[in-house]
Amino acid sequence: MSVEEQAALKTQSPVAIQKFFRQVLRGWKSAQEVVIEKQLEICKIQDFAKTPLLVRKLRVLQRLMDTVVWTHLKMDIVDIRRFYGPDAKIQNLFEHNIISHFESAQEYNQNDDVFALVSDLTLGIQHGDLLLIGETGTNTTIVEIKEGEKNSAVVEAIRQKDAGLTQKYDELIKNPDMKKQLERTVRQHERGKNTIQILTTGQGKDFDLKAERRVFNNDITNRFFRRELAECADEAASKGHATRLIESCGELLIAFGSSKNTQVEVENLIKGRDQNSVKLFNLSSMFLNATQCPPLFLQPLSDEHKYEVIIGNMRIWLAFYPRDFISQFSTENFQLRMVEGKEACRMLADNRSVHPLNFNNSLLEYSDGKGVSAPLLEGLFIRVPAFQVTPSTLVDMMQVQLGKLREYRRRS
Repeated sequence: MSVEEQAALKTQSPVAIQKFFRQVLRGWKSAQEVVIEKQLEICKIQDFAKTPLLVRKLRVLQRLMDTVVWTHLKMDIVDIRRFYGPDAKIQNLFEHNIISHFESAQEYNQNDDVFALVSDLTLGIQHGDLLLIGETGTNTTIVEIKEGEKNSAVVEAIRQKDAGLTQKYDELIKNPDMKKQLERTVRQHERGKNTIQILTTGQGKDFDLKAERRVFNNDITNRFFRRELAECADEAASKGHATRLIESCGELLIAFGSSKNTQVEVENLIKGRDQNSVKLFNLSSMFLNATQCPPLFLQPLSDEHKYEVIIGNMRIWLAFYPRDFISQFSTENFQLRMVEGKEACRMLADNRSVHPLNFNNSLLEYSDGKGVSAPLLEGLFIRVPAFQVTPSTLVDMMQVQLGKLREYRRRS
């Protein structure tokens, strides 16, 4: 929905708004019914994961359902990333689980004001079995579905413990046959509660970093190169390939044809550059396979070009040139430098848990010139290839990070 459409919707009566969201939810429910039918056809095929065409079909179906989640969460990577880990693995598909969870979802979906999405149908949702989207799209809930007598006992013990009654929980934790199952379910339960807490309050725990997390609202005006991506795709469709320079430190390449031809074009793109520091991103692959990237169906490409990406006939690359980035944006109060050799190895080791962006064992460090510095992290930089945020917008984000670090040091 465009900004203008959102503004127009806000002027409508509550009854009109409810009618609109009910229509949206009905569409999502219908889409889920089609997707589950197609996914079940695939997962019934023995060793389907060994057939590239079937895997690609599955990815398209999963990213269709991811599109619902990204739309509901307003394309906000800060919220989306709560649903997957930094080393997210592609989950296995089990026919029984999908059917069972879909049956549970259908019970919720009898309510016109609720949409229950089956997590296993997506690529990116890795917490919970169902994602419940509530009335007018404002409420989000994670549901764990537990079947069997033991699971029911575990869920009831956790429910009572949340209510302050610990007797049943204490009994199960002392039972060797139940302890592991209870602990595993508790972890799932805590992650789910924490995810919703962060979505609603902006504060919670990061279980992977073992630290408290707080989501900041940054007053940054985002600038994008989405128009350049769309124009480059149009030109490539007529000429076979095309390039676009992005603020002198990034470059798009779009090519039609075989991967071999594309590889030649990529080599020509970075010819004469310091190839040890060039960072290449295969955007066409990211649009279909990367959980931290908006799905292909939300990218600024025409339907025809999206189809060409799906069948592998259109390949999109982004080259990022860090040394050009440094020369263009480094100032007295915002200093940029490449960290190499032993210093880079030490910095990688010290910051491994937060995933610095690695340029062939070199890092990009930014500082305020007064002793506050940080390495550029994957989680921050991903906005450039995934959302087509301009490098200058990335600089604004990095400066905000420096401000947070200064404030943290002041309080410490």
